[in-house]
Amino acid sequence: MTPALFHVSHDGPFTTLVPRPSPEGSPHVGRLLVWAVDEVHLPNYLVPRDCPRVCWRGDGAHVVCVEEAWADRLDEAPLNVHRLAPARFAPLGPIGADGGYWVSTTTTAVVDVEVVTDVRAALAARAVELRVVDDLWPLVDEVVASDRDFSCIRMHHAHPRRV
Repeated sequence: MTPALFHVSHDGPFTTLVPRPSPEGSPHVGRLLVWAVDEVHLPNYLVPRDCPRVCWRGDGAHVVCVEEAWADRLDEAPLNVHRLAPARFAPLGPIGADGGYWVSTTTTAVVDVEVVTDVRAALAARAVELRVVDDLWPLVDEVVASDRDFSCIRMHHAHPRRV
């Protein structure tokens, strides 16, 4: 059964989402897709799009860590959380893997839109701990070496790794 699916954007709100080319650097580059994320992984996307973050779930906790340099930008623009009609979506890899990503090759109806203007409150309402840290790279190393469900997102925007 397909879980609840969402697409988060600073743009919109939209009534439909049209497949768009997958970004450069993606293994799906050039494919026309509508991207969605399942509800379990949705909190990982309730921050500004380009914000580097390390997210994990384990031991009953869900944590989203951002760099201190981004803390003041967390609420700079509202986020539109589009709940999508899940019919025609397929998981991108085994369910529970690949960060909860789902894709569709067809135009998709938006069922509902939640406008998030307070990132901290939206994460807290979902029982997600927001941590602000000086350096994300030690966390990257820690979660990669762990058995946790994790995502390291937009790390190309993070401060360079210290040597």
